[in-house]
Amino acid sequence: MNIFFIYLLKVNIALSIVFIIYLFLFKNNTLFRSKRIFLLSVCAFTLIYPFVSVPIENTTPFLQNINYHYVEDELYFDEASTLNSVESTKNIFEINLPNIILFLYLTVVLVLTTRFVIQGIGLTKLICSKKPIQLMGHKVIILPKKTAPFSFFSWIVIDQETSQESDIQEILIHEQAHADQRHSIDVIFSEIYTIFCWFNPLTWLFRKEIRLNLEYLADASVIRSGYNPEQYQFHILRLSYPIAIAQLYTGFNFSPLKKRIK
Repeated sequence: MNIFFIYLLKVNIALSIVFIIYLFLFKNNTLFRSKRIFLLSVCAFTLIYPFVSVPIENTTPFLQNINYHYVEDELYFDEASTLNSVESTKNIFEINLPNIILFLYLTVVLVLTTRFVIQGIGLTKLICSKKPIQLMGHKVIILPKKTAPFSFFSWIVIDQETSQESDIQEILIHEQAHADQRHSIDVIFSEIYTIFCWFNPLTWLFRKEIRLNLEYLADASVIRSGYNPEQYQFHILRLSYPIAIAQLYTGFNFSPLKKRIK
């Protein structure tokens, strides 16, 4: 189990170092596509690099004070020279602490995983229970209950009230960008990553940065389509009600709004 803890420690140390560098040097960069690739690459790198071992030549004879011998090609250490100092430092806390930490860690992982699965199932059932319609060239699911517009993989979901707005096309272009660029993959991957690294506060900031950058990408698609930036800003503000079904989708009014408007 110590190996697992060491792996988690290496992953989170690497994430913390790289993410802090990112915040200081690249956070305000407007190359959103490059930032998306970079953020996903950070996830992959931090998960893989602990498995890469670098051979280091040992120049310190750390076994010089320990008596050992070989018997049939196997290495044996004399108990008298190695165990006395270890036994003197053992206590009940050292024996039980790793198990307590593991129990707490797995408990939180289980809770977060359960929430993740419930949200995924509920969101899928909600979407599959409605028949999509064609609205201005987009395949859309309309909900009777008021909620913020969002997309989940190829599905675009809006409510009945929003579908009647005159500037609905901006919302559809925004959500279509999420769907076409497969932003739900980033969201789900970041959610799973956060579940297993929940104890690191920077992991939650990292997840938030991934989602915010996806909104920048979708906003940029609307502006490139020829819509007035100032009108679009007011539109974002008008649809900024905080109703949310789950955390697994990409939504039109994803906060923080101030950064998106800026």
